[in-house]
Amino acid sequence: CYCYVRVCFLPRDTIAQVTGSHDHTLKIWDLQRGACIRTLFAGSSCNDVITGKYLGSTIISGHFDQRLRFWDERTRNASEIALKGKITSLDYLPERYLLLCCSRDNVLRLVDLRQNSVTSTFRADGFNVSLDWSRAC
Repeated sequence: CYCYVRVCFLPRDTIAQVTGSHDHTLKIWDLQRGACIRTLFAGSSCNDVITGKYLGSTIISGHFDQRLRFWDERTRNASEIALKGKITSLDYLPERYLLLCCSRDNVLRLVDLRQNSVTSTFRADGFNVSLDWSRAC
């Protein structure tokens, strides 16, 4: 049995949603038909997925292989950024084009989506990401 860890509605359509899973896939679902309409193979367990109207056709996924992946839903192409530590959660700040990434190396990172790079790193004594699904929001 595989566990789907995150569900997001696609911005272009209120009847479609995307899920990320530990079976190394992202799936796009048609809610009216109750069927998977597309599967994207990520190559690593996906612990969080983000999409939204500000991202257009882009789906962002965070993975246990320490990679942040950017998927173009229309073309199925992906680019990625290598981080340090398994990514446990993502949170999107659309008005500033920033993505907050929490990872098992006990660090929060801000990624500027216009530059596709880490702009800030946050550490603190006593901050411990103790679970693979720890949320930073």
